[in-house]
Amino acid sequence: MLLILKPRLLAMNMKRINDIIIVENIQDFDNLLPKECVRSLSEKPLYGKEMYSKIYHTTSLNSFMLIWAKKRLKFAPLTGVNDMKEKFSLISHQSPQLLPMLYAMQDIRKAYKQISFTMDFNSLIKGYASPLIWGVYGDKNNGVCIELDYEKLRLPKNCFNDIVEYKDKLINRIEIPKDVVTINGLKAFIREHQKDLFFVKEKCWEYENEYRIISDTDEYLDISNAITAVYVANIDGLAFDIVDELLKNTDVKFEYVHVDDKIGIFCSSDARKYKNQFISTLNNPKNCLLPISNQAKEYYESLKNNPDADLTKINYKL
Repeated sequence: MLLILKPRLLAMNMKRINDIIIVENIQDFDNLLPKECVRSLSEKPLYGKEMYSKIYHTTSLNSFMLIWAKKRLKFAPLTGVNDMKEKFSLISHQSPQLLPMLYAMQDIRKAYKQISFTMDFNSLIKGYASPLIWGVYGDKNNGVCIELDYEKLRLPKNCFNDIVEYKDKLINRIEIPKDVVTINGLKAFIREHQKDLFFVKEKCWEYENEYRIISDTDEYLDISNAITAVYVANIDGLAFDIVDELLKNTDVKFEYVHVDDKIGIFCSSDARKYKNQFISTLNNPKNCLLPISNQAKEYYESLKNNPDADLTKINYKL
């Protein structure tokens, strides 16, 4: 059998004439592979609660295994955040007589801890689909993303929770009013101004599309009834095998995150089905992609020492 690659983009279908396959667009090879992603190009913004009806926590594999074992997320100190301005916020007071309030504010602020999540970006791009989040928080694509149903979370009674707002300029200063002179008064001030104190960041962090839950009393957030899906981004990585095993005999979806080559965004597919189809395709004796790939590589290897050589390969034998 002879395969001919035609450079002209005249059609989108492969044609078989006797023992000759004519491919007029290299993308037509997609027809040999299973299609897992079906996405509409239409998208719409999300508003209010629909922005965080599902929230996503991306982390390393080791952290995920601890989370899965206890079905809980640990609140992390605000002093450990990666935003320098947020970490080192200045505290000031207009009255020298009330300087002790600055130390009180420091102590009270240290008690507050947070858990961060990513929200859906719009109706099309989901919270698990940020390459930046996978790169920064997902152990360079080797980690895990947990999807949670917000309504099924067991939120602590006195916690603060809200969408993070992003502003072009942010004043990195907490000004304690003159009439706040007690610890209880300071706590009331924090509750009243929680949005400005905990849920505003500079515009450069907007890619995180963050939802936060903050508490000054709780160590953990119970997520035992809220986990709806777990995502991995490396089909050959250790995370895939471990998550696959942990999710057996559960109702939690196991999803593989990959690029939808039709519209160029991340989408997800049933992880087990995707991998099985991938392996089946590779092992299929009728799959012409493997011999084509091998012949292309051999052709390149034979010419790579000649920088002026034409690397166009017209004929492939099948």
